[in-house]
Amino acid sequence: MMKNNNYKSIIYKAFGNSLERVPGKTLNSYEDMAAEKEQTPMSELNACRIESAIPMDECHRDQTRFDELLRKYCDLYDFAPVGYYTLDKKGCILETNTTGADLLGFEKVDLIQSRFSRFIAPEFQDVFYFHQKRVLVGTSRQRCELKFIRRDGTRFFAQLESIAVKDAAGDFTRHLSAVTDITDSKKKEELRRKTHDLSERVKELNCLYGISKLVENKDHSLAEILRGVVDLIPPSWQYPDITCARIILDGRTYQTDNFKETVWKQSSGIFIHKAQIGILEVFYLEEKPEIDEGPFLKDERGLINAIAEGLGHITERIHLEDSLKSAYDDLERKVDARTAELKRSNQQLQRETEERNRITEDLRTTLDMLRENRERLIRCERLSALGEVAAKITHEIRNPMVTIGGFARRILKTNQLGETNKNYLTIIVEEIKRLEGILTDILFFAKPADPTCHMVALNSIVKNSLETLRFELEENDIYLAEHLDPQLPMLCLDENQIRRVLHNLIKNAMEAMPEGGSLNVSTRKNHNWEIVEIADTGVGIAETDLNRLFDAFYTNKTTGSGLGLTISAQIINNHGGAIEVFNREPKGTVFIVKLPLRSPANQLDGAKTVRYVDKPDAN
Repeated sequence: MMKNNNYKSIIYKAFGNSLERVPGKTLNSYEDMAAEKEQTPMSELNACRIESAIPMDECHRDQTRFDELLRKYCDLYDFAPVGYYTLDKKGCILETNTTGADLLGFEKVDLIQSRFSRFIAPEFQDVFYFHQKRVLVGTSRQRCELKFIRRDGTRFFAQLESIAVKDAAGDFTRHLSAVTDITDSKKKEELRRKTHDLSERVKELNCLYGISKLVENKDHSLAEILRGVVDLIPPSWQYPDITCARIILDGRTYQTDNFKETVWKQSSGIFIHKAQIGILEVFYLEEKPEIDEGPFLKDERGLINAIAEGLGHITERIHLEDSLKSAYDDLERKVDARTAELKRSNQQLQRETEERNRITEDLRTTLDMLRENRERLIRCERLSALGEVAAKITHEIRNPMVTIGGFARRILKTNQLGETNKNYLTIIVEEIKRLEGILTDILFFAKPADPTCHMVALNSIVKNSLETLRFELEENDIYLAEHLDPQLPMLCLDENQIRRVLHNLIKNAMEAMPEGGSLNVSTRKNHNWEIVEIADTGVGIAETDLNRLFDAFYTNKTTGSGLGLTISAQIINNHGGAIEVFNREPKGTVFIVKLPLRSPANQLDGAKTVRYVDKPDAN
């Protein structure tokens, strides 16, 4: 303990006086300190040694130890991971370490007497000005975040931490600043924010998907659907543990088990034809920070409006179904009454019997039409509601997804990533590309584009479609046979949309032949149609799947949106054409696309565009 105290005394007495003689001078290295020490008068060192009564050899050892510690300190300062700067009253750089020079892309000597503000981006000059003001009037450390400009013009975010240095009289002499590069942390923070936003959108989609599943079940009553919807709402909000919900509709109330009215409320009216029939309310049970609409997110406003609008459509549809059922029951009663009356009259006139049979048959036909119309109406209402909601949510998801994909691709282009991170980023980019394709299909399905037609050769479209997939066909060991009729006349078509249909059908055929096979593509003219036939030798289509093949979102694949054939049918329908599909013997599937020789405007409305047949039509 005595030896340590002597060591501290030697450091203070041997160097303290010499340092006091040069106020304001900063020692940049161990050599500067050694040179300064050599200037100390020998008389002072001798006096120090005599005063402390320490032998000369022990003093020399302590001095050597001090020199080693000083050298280590200078190295630690110079190569610290933070850039250090000493600025004078005018904001000019008096001193910096190696890290500080490297951050700005200069040599240390080039930075001396340079204004520190010249390395700060123009849009952050005001921030730096007020930061200096706070440093001059305060006694504690001041922090701010700025964007700096390097010598080569590149920019980076950094945290600036400064403190004023004053003399004994309290006058400002200089201030010390430390600069830490926070560019990576800023990027991570932005990525975390976007990931959080995407997570919120996924919760919203899960809620809407759950509602659609409730609606799809025809056995559910309106009350059961509303009870299910009210339970799906809390997990979709930002704070699910403190969220409760209530639906008031047609004088009845449906609410979560933890429901309680509070001041933190979000609501949306439920309307049918602009007449309010109910209200949807969401409450927070605890106070949360103010965001967009009180403690609620702006996107949560869009979600509650979408749910309320959907509930209006669902209620209207169920009311319509009830009305149709009532009309159906009433019609059945009338049929039975009329049938009984005809039976009583059967003994009188044969003519009346025949008339009764005719009326009965007409009524049965009417009932069949009513059933078919009801099913078609239900399906259209579902698809319409689902399409509108899917389009809204798709637009909300697409923007952050494009941003995430852009950042991932930009990071992937850098050479500073390890092989593992590159693989992860490659997977992210590929998955985002797949999701973007699914979102594109959903948007096209929700809002199909009208065809922009011009005169074009059908064979040219077929050839271009095959050419883009020729490499994949060869890679998958699939033999391609083309039989194109050279005498086909020009058609009025939207070339891009027809190419999309052919591309989808050919890709489906390729996926049906994972072990290779043959693909036959042919064109021909038949009466008022030009026909494209695509036949493969794949696994074929199950009979149970044929009737649902063109239904939206129906697929037996592990990937994809289930909209490819639905969109293809929409496109061909808009061109006034038709699609036929059947299984071929001994194996495989044949798709036939029929396009009219006349423009779609001349086609009869209401033509059936999708057919499922056991063998090719003669026409």
